[in-house]
Amino acid sequence: MTAGAGNDDILHFEGMLNIPVTEDLAMRLAFQHRESEGFVENTGTGQDWNDENAQNLRFSALWAPNDKFDALFIADVQRVREKSGLGSCEWAQPDNGALATSLLPSVAFIFGVYDEIRDTCNATQPYKSSENDPADSDVDGWGVSLNMTIDLNFAELTSITSYREIEDFNGSWGFASDTVGSASFLEVLGVRDNRGDQWSQELRLAGSAFEDRLEWVVGAHVFEENAANYLEVPLFRGVEAPDCAVWPVFCLPSGIPGFSTLGDFALAIQFGGSSVRTIEAKNASWAVFGEGTFALTEDLSLTLGARFSEDDREFVRTEILSAGIPDPRLICPDGGLPEGGTTCEVSKKFNELTPRAILSYKINEDVMIYGGWSEGYSSGGFNQDVRMRAYKPESSGNWEAGLKSTWLDRRLLLNLTGFYNTYKEQQLTVSRLVDGNPTADLINAQETVLYGLEGEASLLFGDGWSVQASFGWLDGEYEEFTVADNITGPPPDFEESILIRDLSGMEAIDGAPYTYSISVERIAVFGNGGSYFANLGWSFRGRTYGTIETLPTSRQGKYGLMDARFTYNFPGGSTSLSLWGSNLLDREYFSSAHDFSSGPSPTGTVSKHWGEPRRFGLDLSYRMGQ
Repeated sequence: MTAGAGNDDILHFEGMLNIPVTEDLAMRLAFQHRESEGFVENTGTGQDWNDENAQNLRFSALWAPNDKFDALFIADVQRVREKSGLGSCEWAQPDNGALATSLLPSVAFIFGVYDEIRDTCNATQPYKSSENDPADSDVDGWGVSLNMTIDLNFAELTSITSYREIEDFNGSWGFASDTVGSASFLEVLGVRDNRGDQWSQELRLAGSAFEDRLEWVVGAHVFEENAANYLEVPLFRGVEAPDCAVWPVFCLPSGIPGFSTLGDFALAIQFGGSSVRTIEAKNASWAVFGEGTFALTEDLSLTLGARFSEDDREFVRTEILSAGIPDPRLICPDGGLPEGGTTCEVSKKFNELTPRAILSYKINEDVMIYGGWSEGYSSGGFNQDVRMRAYKPESSGNWEAGLKSTWLDRRLLLNLTGFYNTYKEQQLTVSRLVDGNPTADLINAQETVLYGLEGEASLLFGDGWSVQASFGWLDGEYEEFTVADNITGPPPDFEESILIRDLSGMEAIDGAPYTYSISVERIAVFGNGGSYFANLGWSFRGRTYGTIETLPTSRQGKYGLMDARFTYNFPGGSTSLSLWGSNLLDREYFSSAHDFSSGPSPTGTVSKHWGEPRRFGLDLSYRMGQ
């Protein structure tokens, strides 16, 4: 059992109890509770967002009536009651609203709230922000699984069955562009609990042949999931038409057909841009696979394998305007009109055969080299945005070679891997706007090349000292990459146009170009039977971008984090006390960025969600039966 506390009101406790019932049956109960104060203050309400309050409970039972059969049953429950993640906001439009260069900031100027929204955005900081949305972020989930193995003498049969349900609610995406108690800008709000369930079944048969020179496995896998998501996306929530005497621009002639004044146009954007949506998805897949490793000689082995996968995707989107009428922007992917004016339904099937081959050679007992080629596949599907755009399956050809080795009487471990991957229709998750709505879309880069090196090493010194290190280097580019953006014109016509952006030749943005980490550890034993473990670690990450276009506003510069832990084990081995710290240098860095400052439908803001600041604490652990 372990209990701990730290700064920012960190409190956690966890434990595990093993229960031997009979010689054939054993049970285990494990639980965990974690809580902490949020590290981002909502200056408008005084609430701390980005907090932690989660509980997990897990029960397992292992039954092994004989040496031919065993069954492991697991049930778990999760409960989370936290506040959403809240980012900071950067304003990327002119200080003077009359000079605004995009639609939504211009509408804010017409409404007379441009200065208010700009000042609210500019007042945010990495750990101080403002949001006028509900803070709730709740999760309730449970699941069960049954893993059975049977020894058939010639092979071992394994069955893995699992089922899981989950409900969650996210009150806000935390874009930090609202003035609490007053005007809002662009928001994404939860309407009610999202829900999902999934089940899977896998059967594997594994064995050996030819006097154990061949190790083989064949199997089949079936999976199905259902999910529903409920969102509201209001524009200028709580903003009312200003008095023309106070804000004359609201009553100026618009010059836009169908709208006599700029105020009429602004109200139409507010009315036509605010929507409530329901997304329902059903995914089903099945696969068969097989693989064998054959020892060609005592030192040379060849692995051959293949997997055939088939995926079915069904997707239903229902959308109405916040006023309760059909959304005229909703156009089904086939170009047809939505059923009842509110609902589009699409489905598609994908399949692929993916082989792989690996050749490995033992130079000696401590050094092995290998090389291999494989094809990868990821199913296509549909996005949740208002256009429900499909993304294509991703396929890749992957070349890899490496070294696994130990040296110096196995005190030094050294592993190296090099890879070269070519992608067709690489799938990328991108934050962007679609018809003024924020979304995280999966899109395809038609041709991508990625290559790099990875390595890890550890060295044991005398007197309990050791060092561990790792590094990664990644490079590549999009050889062909065009993005099609749907743009809808103003009401009442909502005329659509397509903007094609060519991003070919740009560097690939997935992952930092280089990373490394190093840690130093020491274990020592005292004369009284006590001992201690000490660790000091440093991890470094190169620059990253949060946008496809590698916009400077979404650039996170290179940074490093320092962590440490010191554990004293009391004599007897049953009790230990640990002092730990993370991000000891209190480095400010953001983990994600949503850049809405440019592109086909800019809002003029950049939202950044920040990583945890410095944290430290004490843990006390006790092990019964020691």
